Amino acid sequence: MSVCSATPETRVAALAALDRRILELGGPVEEAFQRRGGDLDEVADLLFATRVRALLEEAMRRAGHGRDARDASDPPATRETSTECPFWLRPSPAFRGRETDAYRTTLNLEGGGLGALEATPGRVLLGAGGSARLLLGRGLNERWTFLAGGEFGGTAQLEQTETKTRFPLSFTAALPMVLRYHARTWHYEGELASLAYFTQDDLRVSPGLRIGALIGVSTLRVRGIMPWAGLGVAVEHVLETHRRPAQWNLKTGARVGFDWDF
Repeated sequence: MSVCSATPETRVAALAALDRRILELGGPVEEAFQRRGGDLDEVADLLFATRVRALLEEAMRRAGHGRDARDASDPPATRETSTECPFWLRPSPAFRGRETDAYRTTLNLEGGGLGALEATPGRVLLGAGGSARLLLGRGLNERWTFLAGGEFGGTAQLEQTETKTRFPLSFTAALPMVLRYHARTWHYEGELASLAYFTQDDLRVSPGLRIGALIGVSTLRVRGIMPWAGLGVAVEHVLETHRRPAQWNLKTGARVGFDWDF
């Protein structure tokens, strides 16, 4: 589908970029494989680039670009005109790909479960819970996306004394700012957030800060939505106030998200 929407010039440029990448990695892959003692791991990146090029070449052929990719420089009259592209897809210079956020505005719904460790002077509690967030994102280029929005979550801690066991609840509302780096289907995030912390026993709010990181992997975009899943970790510091003492929270867990290109 992406090849159908790309212009012939863009297709040729992509193929040329792959050719350069293959040469940079020491290709052709068959020769590099022999030079490196028949060790397939040594040519893994080169093999991947070679397979991507073969896939693109076949997609270009099916899109009616030519009998093969080498026909790209032939006069139009000598190329095949048949195409397997849907009739509603037409090449457009404005098309920037489907599996990317580059130069797009997206709406991101994320959520998941987490484990938490809350530490105050003289007390450390273990807990679990979850959170959800809604972020507005903007693709800065093919690699970087900036996201910002709102989040709300809560955890239940295990508090045990000599006389009873309790599961007190704590809640966090946050305004996260996220910088996401894309590497093919993988992405890596760094996060800063201001937050408001309160508990079931004391609804008065204490301010705080968070720093976090996440690694995730995404699937194909379907009807404008790209699902992904990842693992993250974050450290929070709740500032000391007259309401409650300073507190450190360590949180980690799985998260799923839906990136909607609207």
